[in-house]
Amino acid sequence: MKLVDYNCSTLELIAVATTAWKNFNDHLPHFTQLKSQYHPSYAKERLTELERYRQQKNENSEETPHLLNILLTLSGENCLRKWKSLKRYLLAAYKPMFQKTKLEAAGAKIYAKANKQNWKMLVGLMNAGSLFLQKHRSELLATNKMPSFFPEDFNQAKIEFNQLYARYIQAEKTSCINERIRIEMHNLIIEKLNDMLTDAMEIFEKQPAIQQQFDFDSLIQHIDTESYNTNSLLPMMRDFSIHLN
Repeated sequence: MKLVDYNCSTLELIAVATTAWKNFNDHLPHFTQLKSQYHPSYAKERLTELERYRQQKNENSEETPHLLNILLTLSGENCLRKWKSLKRYLLAAYKPMFQKTKLEAAGAKIYAKANKQNWKMLVGLMNAGSLFLQKHRSELLATNKMPSFFPEDFNQAKIEFNQLYARYIQAEKTSCINERIRIEMHNLIIEKLNDMLTDAMEIFEKQPAIQQQFDFDSLIQHIDTESYNTNSLLPMMRDFSIHLN
């Protein structure tokens, strides 16, 4: 889905649209004469849409795939260290003729891919290593090379990584869904705003001073985006006004 946009930031769009709908409400009788769709609560409905759009933008900034990928990198490095320790203990426990088979059972075939930040492969590597430890714990302990607490440490590293990976997958899905919703909301806001601004140009064709109140370029020069980042937009319907020279 294509994003329709003015050449401005999201906050600038929200600020300009809020101001434009406030100005619309100030001149509502003129709009109602042109189109019956412009009923008394029309501006408030548009501000409600803008508030949902603003909230959705802020909610999307909490836990992102990018942030989780950084955490996965750190956790993954710990997992790889644990697996390499398992490899050392395995080599110490088995004669050379059995080592290749045992290493493959512990996940050696997918180590190279797991070592390149392939998170799905790293999940498989740690699962294979954990299963190997479960089946061959006594043999590995018999050499007195592997500490008795190592299997628990290994499994804890695996659990922590798997939990992060599950959150990462969910965040990716949520991010895609939220982006689609954001684009739909954004395009709807733009469509209704454009229709109203176009109508205002017709209504106030002979009143250029009022026309300026519905000109996007004029509006954007008189807005302060900071208050639109954290504050609800709905009270602005009551309090906010703009004065153009």
